[in-house]
Amino acid sequence: MEHLFLAVLLPVAFLGGFMRGFTGFGGPLLVLPVMAIFQPAATAAASVLCMDIFANVQMLPSARLHWSARVLVPMSVGTLIGLPIGTYALVSLEPGVMRHAISLVVLLGAVALLLGWRYDRPIPTSGYGVIGLISATIMGATGIGVVTPLFLNAGTGSAAENRANIVAWVFLATLLMLVLLLMRRVLAAPELAKLLPLIALYLAGIAVGCRSYNRASESVVRAGMLLCVIGVAIGSMLL
Repeated sequence: MEHLFLAVLLPVAFLGGFMRGFTGFGGPLLVLPVMAIFQPAATAAASVLCMDIFANVQMLPSARLHWSARVLVPMSVGTLIGLPIGTYALVSLEPGVMRHAISLVVLLGAVALLLGWRYDRPIPTSGYGVIGLISATIMGATGIGVVTPLFLNAGTGSAAENRANIVAWVFLATLLMLVLLLMRRVLAAPELAKLLPLIALYLAGIAVGCRSYNRASESVVRAGMLLCVIGVAIGSMLL
């Protein structure tokens, strides 16, 4: 079983890392459904978060050049409220039905944005707080972290600013959710040892994804983010 685990997860980890490096998010969303085939939902979430936390070592320094405190501070406040609620639901409830319903809504929204729809009015500070609250609750309950990228890409921010804000928000949400799950002892030492080769491939994928991002135009990056959201939403609906 361990050989099958690695044979399936190693290429998925590299592809997930590439998505994370190119779009600023998306890696855990690709790896988590596959990880959940081999582990219970809460354990799989903790495993993927352990892998993804290393991504921030590579990505946060460059993201600091473009992120916005006006966006991140209220979103962080909302996240601190919403994530414990969502994580409790993940551990205590069956998230399947909720995940499928949310995935359908996210899919329709991402398609609309890909076709050119944008929200051209400035989002107030309180609005970012609500975005953080909704996004964190959904991420904690379902493992779907695409709501924040969807909201930010609907606004007037540049692709570079959106990506930087997504990277910073994902770091905060990942760190907090990982702490909450580990406090519930959902991940044991044997599972942690299995993650080492996956982490190596994940980080390699991130490095390739970051180089590809640096060479891409803003329109390509924005389209890549939205296509990533669409792909994850479809995948979540099918599982």
